[in-house]
Amino acid sequence: MPARAGEVWAIADGGVADAPSPAAVAAFVEGLHAFVLDGERLHAGSVRHDGARQDDGSLLFLLPGGLQARLVRDGDGLLLHLGEGDPVRLQRRAGDGEGVP
Repeated sequence: MPARAGEVWAIADGGVADAPSPAAVAAFVEGLHAFVLDGERLHAGSVRHDGARQDDGSLLFLLPGGLQARLVRDGDGLLLHLGEGDPVRLQRRAGDGEGVP
């Protein structure tokens, strides 16, 4: 469980349409379509991923199988980069925004 309430993030409205982007599909496959971000820890379902803050302020997570996920601040939202593919836009659904990159 998260140590505190954390922030709930999910794929932004319009991010999953009739023809979702490859990035949105990858986010669903990896279970990162919705998650709680608690500082540098990401909770997706019952799985916890410990992140590492990067020099550019982003958070980097190593997923099972060796895939890297990176969260980058983008205005009021976040971009989720999975591997080398295009990012998927995330928006905060709940929480105070503390600890967000």
